[in-house]
Amino acid sequence: MVAIKAIFFDLFETLVENTPSDWHVSFEAICKDQNLSIEPSVLLENWYEYEHGFRAWRLDRETMEMRQPFYTYREAWNWSFERVFEDLNLNANSSDAVNQCLRDLGRRPIFPDTINVLASLQGNYLVGLLSNADRDYMEPILKRYDIFRYFDSVVCSEDAKAYKPHPDIFQLLLNSLGLDAENVIHVGDRQEEDVWGANRLGIRTVLIDRDRYIPNPLLPDPDIKIGSLSDLLVLPEIKTQLS
Repeated sequence: MVAIKAIFFDLFETLVENTPSDWHVSFEAICKDQNLSIEPSVLLENWYEYEHGFRAWRLDRETMEMRQPFYTYREAWNWSFERVFEDLNLNANSSDAVNQCLRDLGRRPIFPDTINVLASLQGNYLVGLLSNADRDYMEPILKRYDIFRYFDSVVCSEDAKAYKPHPDIFQLLLNSLGLDAENVIHVGDRQEEDVWGANRLGIRTVLIDRDRYIPNPLLPDPDIKIGSLSDLLVLPEIKTQLS
């Protein structure tokens, strides 16, 4: 078996929590601050239609080519708010709404075992972070919990001008650390973005399955599945190099 030199991590829902209730809190604040006469859940549901549409549009899954131009989440979400406010005939400020979402994302809590896992790997492996995220809200989380120091390299979609599962974001992180795909394990929570994306480059994958998801039979299975982040440290592939 080829030696593992590095562990790559996804961020949201892998190291950092990001729940539907978190989003509902953000939309409650948007409605309250802008005096909108609409239920937050209704606004959120309508906004999701545009936001999910953006996620579906940004990558041609047949050719695996990113559609152009590249849009950050800030840009895409601002557009989504503009559309939904117009649809619902709401006199609201889309920029303020986006800022609320980005601020809240930057304050999401990390999972209880995140720091212990990262600290245990540090010095034994190179540790990389790659996330479909804007630096606007990714960096505040890393600084808030002082976890920047555990990563040897950090790459986000804004840096790569590509979203997982496109290979460019994975390749950018590999290049930054001078690594070959065969020497890396990628840890994430999504079968498409994390497993399929890494698999296309020959990176081995570990899927964190906290919620017992139903796998998509059309996508590749992970090499390993775990129920929590802490389980990573007892995998034979990882444990052998921990001091």
